[in-house]
Amino acid sequence: MLAGGDSVAAHMTDNKLSVKDMFLRGIAILGLIAVLLLGAWGIIQIALHLPGFFGRVGSSITSVFNREPSPVATTTPTTPATQTPTTPAKPATAVQNKSGKTSSTYVASGKRTNLYGLPDLTIHLVSSYSAWGRTTVQFQVSNLGTNVAGQGWSFNATLPIQNSYTVNSGPEPVLYPGDRIVYTLTFDSGDYGYDRDYRNRFVNILVDCFGVIYELNERNNALSIRI
Repeated sequence: MLAGGDSVAAHMTDNKLSVKDMFLRGIAILGLIAVLLLGAWGIIQIALHLPGFFGRVGSSITSVFNREPSPVATTTPTTPATQTPTTPAKPATAVQNKSGKTSSTYVASGKRTNLYGLPDLTIHLVSSYSAWGRTTVQFQVSNLGTNVAGQGWSFNATLPIQNSYTVNSGPEPVLYPGDRIVYTLTFDSGDYGYDRDYRNRFVNILVDCFGVIYELNERNNALSIRI
């Protein structure tokens, strides 16, 4: 009887040990699975955040080693303010040519406002003198109109030397109503002595010879001076 009881007791003890072992093994397996899952989760998280990490590190390195471009100085073009044209007093200038020289004196009237209508350039003789082969002619160009004669008009003077010689004054300044310019033209006329044809020697002057100014009356733009 005792032997049978011991056998039963030993069998029960073995059963308890096997159940305990199975329980412990199960816990160990669950722990291993948990560790594996945590490891896999960690690897996934690292894989997800690793590109951003390297991107930040790369951008930091780039920002350290990339030199900022040097600033380039730029200028903004500005439009010059429009100025009201003024008429400076034209100094006495000498235009040299093979026939002599031309000088002028500008006389301003002061009228700059209430302009209307058209300008009117006119020319008339001031004086003429010849001696010792030199001739000096003084004439005046005025604006008798009611509006300004713009810059750029000129005059031609045909001189009685070498049969005929024409000199151009070049661009002349603005003439407001009432303004005038007195010109002095000097040239070598030669000493002809007694000359039956001396009365037929003329200086012919034409103002605004290229028709730059649209004016009221162009019939008073010419002057013929006997020398």
